[in-house]
Amino acid sequence: NIVSVPDFSDLFAYQNPGIQNYLDVYIVSQRRVFNELGNEEPLVEYSVTQGDSGSVALSELTSYGSALIIYHTSKELSTEGEYTFTYQGSDQSGNLFEVDSLKIDVDYYDPGSSSRIVVGNAEYNLPRASLDSPLMIAAGAIPIHRSVSLPEGFVPVSEIIMFGPNDQKLNRSATVIFSLKETEQTMSIYQ
Repeated sequence: NIVSVPDFSDLFAYQNPGIQNYLDVYIVSQRRVFNELGNEEPLVEYSVTQGDSGSVALSELTSYGSALIIYHTSKELSTEGEYTFTYQGSDQSGNLFEVDSLKIDVDYYDPGSSSRIVVGNAEYNLPRASLDSPLMIAAGAIPIHRSVSLPEGFVPVSEIIMFGPNDQKLNRSATVIFSLKETEQTMSIYQ
């Protein structure tokens, strides 16, 4: 029996660029993940500030031997508010993994009005008529320690902030504002 927990079994979520108003939820794990019934089917609990709550089951998307398994599901974004996703997996031996959580802020954008989402130390603003059709806009902050690799010499001054979906062509410029206490070197934003 294995008695240690894996080095990683992390939760990620990104707005699906192909299917509007959905969030792609992923678990990237060093070990296969089992639920409390012993089935290989990780569960992610969620709650929304507007009252919705439940869980979603993930299925294996791909694996690279037994050292890296990626699980996936899609979650419909039907309500505005802050979505909190929480995950705690276990392996086949019953070892509980470290609890992982992720917050995603969702705002409904209507072309007749503007939209503003604040996540971490960043703010995303979409002016009126920026997009042609209404849709849910998701934003989240991914902790730096979950980044697989950073460019050499790169010193992060923020969490990794994501705003979606990234497949929409903007009619008007959106703005992203970062609130930083100080920076002593040239700052770059990567898209």
